[in-house]
Amino acid sequence: MKKVILAGVLMTLSSAQTWAGFVSGSELLEQCELSESQFIQGECYGYIAGVADIVGNFKEAGWREKDYCWPTGENGVTLGQVKEDVVGYLERHRNDLHKSASGLVYLAFVEAYPCK
Repeated sequence: MKKVILAGVLMTLSSAQTWAGFVSGSELLEQCELSESQFIQGECYGYIAGVADIVGNFKEAGWREKDYCWPTGENGVTLGQVKEDVVGYLERHRNDLHKSASGLVYLAFVEAYPCK
């Protein structure tokens, strides 16, 4: 009986991993910076736009506070500029590249586009 309980505890501990997301920061950086493939570059842009859209929707619905603010008007920002800011953030935070890319993209937005 003790062996059964011990086996159950070990199985529970081995499956109790933290959520790391589907894409890591290192995978996103490779897609955005190192790939020659236009298809993979498109995945990079799509991933960043997806994070921006979902967080923006949460803000509009009142589920999140404004942690970052996009420039508007003549000083507006393009997806290409946002991609460069995200890549720069990932390069400066290489020790965090094992973490979920979505969280790192969000932190890049907060750093690059603070609300004034």
